[in-house]
Amino acid sequence: MLKIIYSDAMEVRRNFGAILDETVYLRKFTMIKRAGKSMAAIVPADVLVGLQKYGQELMKKIIIAGKRNDLEYDKAMNLANEARGFARKNG
Repeated sequence: MLKIIYSDAMEVRRNFGAILDETVYLRKFTMIKRAGKSMAAIVPADVLVGLQKYGQELMKKIIIAGKRNDLEYDKAMNLANEARGFARKNG
């Protein structure tokens, strides 16, 4: 289960070293907010790399299916929604 901590930008600035340690060693994700709006996140590097690999693999599947001409609009939208859901759940 993901631990997401919400912090304002000034708090992150003051405590960056501690937040970085929590990210690396405790696997906590920090969502940085400014004026109450989520602006960025601090996540473990391997999570970001995993998301990039997942996105690349999904795009390959979409391209291959499109070249075969058997990817209907609804199927393409389902794949896109799957990728969006995965990204939201994992970071």
